[in-house]
Amino acid sequence: MMPESREEEQAKAEQYRGLLYTTTEETDSLTQQPRLVRTPTPLRQAYDAGKLAYEAAAQRYQALRLDANTTNDPRTVLAFAQNAPLHRQPVQAAMADWLTNGFKNEVEMMEAYIAQVTGSAAASQL
Repeated sequence: MMPESREEEQAKAEQYRGLLYTTTEETDSLTQQPRLVRTPTPLRQAYDAGKLAYEAAAQRYQALRLDANTTNDPRTVLAFAQNAPLHRQPVQAAMADWLTNGFKNEVEMMEAYIAQVTGSAAASQL
């Protein structure tokens, strides 16, 4: 397979951007001048929601783990040791949901491609 030309790479990156964000022209309410507004597509919104849910679940788990590792209360340590698998389940479920319904791998692949083609480390900000 032949490597993509620069034009093909740019076109593909633009296609990926279009799958992640839409750009519309709106009138600025203060200046009455037209301006471009970038909004996330449903695909990107699903990704962001999945990421937030996963991070919240992971933070709850880490807080419980930190409490168990820094306390002098043996009951807290024992409770976490016995229930750690149960506390991990919401984290694992959130990751599974993010992967399936939040299109985690697909969005990150598109962002990586955009970053590679444009030379930008912040592809999600494009």
